[in-house]
Amino acid sequence: MALTRRQREILDFVADFIRTRRYSPSLEEIAAHFGLNSVATVHKHVSNLEKKGFIRRAWNRSRSIDLLATELPMPATIVGDGSSSFRGRSSDLQPAAFPGAEHAALGVAPDDASASAIARLPLLGRVAAGRPLEAIVNPETIAVPAAMVGRHPCYVLQVTGNSMIGEHIQDGDFVIVEKRETARDGEKIIALLDGGEATLKTYFRDADGSVRLVPANPEHRVLVVQQGEFRIQGVVIGVMRKLRH
Repeated sequence: MALTRRQREILDFVADFIRTRRYSPSLEEIAAHFGLNSVATVHKHVSNLEKKGFIRRAWNRSRSIDLLATELPMPATIVGDGSSSFRGRSSDLQPAAFPGAEHAALGVAPDDASASAIARLPLLGRVAAGRPLEAIVNPETIAVPAAMVGRHPCYVLQVTGNSMIGEHIQDGDFVIVEKRETARDGEKIIALLDGGEATLKTYFRDADGSVRLVPANPEHRVLVVQQGEFRIQGVVIGVMRKLRH
C-alpha cells in the first residue's frame, strides 16, 4: 500500500534506529527526531503504518515496533527451491562470522525486556556455493533480526555447498541478500548465469571488461564471464547459521 511522505520518513527512521541500536524507538523518540510536540501525532502515523502492514506492535511494551518486510518485493528471477525444510524461529538462528558485513546479535533492548526487532524476508530457497544450482519457486518467508536488513529490498537464500567456506559461509547457512544490480570488487554476490542458474561468489571486474566470480575454496574453480552472460541479483550483507539440529 502507498505511504504518505511522513509515513515513509517515520518508517525509514524506525528502520535505521533498529539497525544501529538493535531495538525499536519509543513514540517519544520518534516525536523528538521530527520535532513534533504531540506524541498523539506520532501514534496516528505509527497506527497507519501498522494498518498498512509495514510494522507490528505489541500493546504491552514501550519499545514494541517490529518491522515487517511486506514492502520488499520478491525478486523476479532469483527464486527458491521447494525442498528447503527450515521452519525454525528467529531465535534458532545466529549471525555467522562474515568479514566485511554488518551483523546484529539477537538480544534484548538494554532498557526493557523486549526482544530485538524482527523483520520477515522472502525465503527464496537455495543458492549454490559450489556449482550453480537451478532455482524453483518457493513463497516462504523467514524471520531475521531487523538490524541485519539493508537499505534496499532484501531476501534470504540458503547456501548449498562449501565453495565459500574461506569466507565463513558454509553449507546450510542462510545469507541475507540486498537486491542490487551492481557490485563493487570484493563483494559477495548472487549471480544469475546464462541459462537461469544462480551461484554465490566474490565479484571482481577485470580491466578487459570480463568478470571473475571467485570461490573461497581451492577445490573450486574461478568462473570467468563476460558482460551479458550473467546478471547480478544482489549482494550478500549478512549470514545466519542454524545452531540447533
